[in-house]
Amino acid sequence: LMFGAVNLVVNFGTVFVDQAYWQTALACRTPSSAVWGFIMGGLAWFSIPFAMASAMGLAARALDLPLTAAEANKGLVPPAVAVHMFGPPGAFLFACQVVVAVMSSGSSEQLAVAAIFSWDIYRRYINPEATGVQIIRCARIVICLFGIFSGLLAILLHTGLGLSLGWIYSSVGVFLGGAVLPIVFCLTWRHASGIGAICGAVGGMMFGITGWVV
Repeated sequence: LMFGAVNLVVNFGTVFVDQAYWQTALACRTPSSAVWGFIMGGLAWFSIPFAMASAMGLAARALDLPLTAAEANKGLVPPAVAVHMFGPPGAFLFACQVVVAVMSSGSSEQLAVAAIFSWDIYRRYINPEATGVQIIRCARIVICLFGIFSGLLAILLHTGLGLSLGWIYSSVGVFLGGAVLPIVFCLTWRHASGIGAICGAVGGMMFGITGWVV
């Protein structure tokens, strides 16, 4: 029950605050195509974590694998099941699955961040007369820098600070959950302002961190 509540808050935050989803919606020709596309994509995506989490978790319990709570929090249950069931080929296939998932999500996030910096910051405030070539060059630089920053941050969180995957997953909801309602109000309430949305998102994050720590 606790995981379900945390998962609900986390996923609302990761979807509403993720620039990649907004770019996908804006790329659709009509609002109806965006709605049905997200509905069908959500239904198709739901089967993946639901089936994989259920199969791997129940398999680990049935096989009585010698995993500690710390190892489970690090997300080592699926690879342990794959290695136990299929040996080295299972480890290789699971590693390929992780690499493909990281590349897919990482590429969309890099493009989203590059779009924000190149169009909303560089072209709007730094160089309003920027040409298409200059915008593309700025986007490529941002992609490289953000990729390096993401890799270093992942190493710092895992190796330097020793934070578990469960801790990071819970922290995402704390940091991003406060911005969900301000974004919803910006879309549905004509009196919503940019300053109010920013204050609501930052204030929600601060209250979330306070409640989490205290």
